[in-house]
Amino acid sequence: MSLFLKEEAYDYLEQDTLKDLIRKYSQFINFNIYLWSSSTKTVEEPVDDDEEEEAPTKEEKKEDDDAAVEEEKEEQVKD
Repeated sequence: MSLFLKEEAYDYLEQDTLKDLIRKYSQFINFNIYLWSSSTKTVEEPVDDDEEEEAPTKEEKKEDDDAAVEEEKEEQVKD
């Protein structure tokens, strides 16, 4: 189901508002309505200067992953 809202209806984006509506109107239909939800929690962690320099970049991680996959393929071929 897709829901397109006008600016004045943004309170329907709130999970509690939707739960109340579902609870209110689901008693009039013969099938269940489920509300799938997720939440994101942002946590700030202090970063030391030493850790920042030593941390591998995304490209380095990808190269390491690619190399590991190639090694695994070679081992499978040998077997």
